[in-house]
Amino acid sequence: MNTKKLFAAKANILKHPGQFVMHSYFSKLNSLEKPATGCGTASCIAGWVIANEYKDKTLKEVAPDDWRILIESSDRAMQILDINYPESYRLFNLSNWPTEFQEAWDAAKTAKQKAKVAAERIDFFIKTNGKDNIEND
Repeated sequence: MNTKKLFAAKANILKHPGQFVMHSYFSKLNSLEKPATGCGTASCIAGWVIANEYKDKTLKEVAPDDWRILIESSDRAMQILDINYPESYRLFNLSNWPTEFQEAWDAAKTAKQKAKVAAERIDFFIKTNGKDNIEND
């Protein structure tokens, strides 16, 4: 697992909570369903991993066909982070987060609070080496 790149995504999520969302790799709306701040684009964890990796390129340069952005985003982020499919499902899909993080996400009322929950989720993912304390993968 490339923790350096995962920590970089976490840092940007915390720095730009108004540009963070978990329901889409890239969106015009943030986690509160309000217009994204900054450049007007919000990203999930995988989206921030990709944005950091290709920071000098536009989305169109990274994935020229709009439909490929959605299909390839998870795979690209997995490759960048050097994680496998089960690990990516646990990290990139809110519904697969451990219950304590799902509940904290639901309870968070501000973009900053949601970003903090995601940061804690990332820390836990790294601490458990992507396993979330699951013995068999």
